[in-house]
Amino acid sequence: QLNLGALYEAGEGVPADDGLAAVWYRRAAEQGQPEAQRSLAVLYFEGRGVEEDEAQGARWLARALAQGDGGALELLDNL
Repeated sequence: QLNLGALYEAGEGVPADDGLAAVWYRRAAEQGQPEAQRSLAVLYFEGRGVEEDEAQGARWLARALAQGDGGALELLDNL
């Protein structure tokens, strides 16, 4: 699910579609995958594939941080 989200986000082997990337990231994020939680947070912060929503972005980023995701910490530093 995470990998499908990444493929749709990047448009690798499939047409680029941030909406479908968000669908697949959400499925993985809801199962507790921190990288998917971080990726979904980015989509919310940037309003790509989902309506821009900083509160949702922060919620998903916090979940990734709680699991020790280093990329989430780096993202937080750059916000």
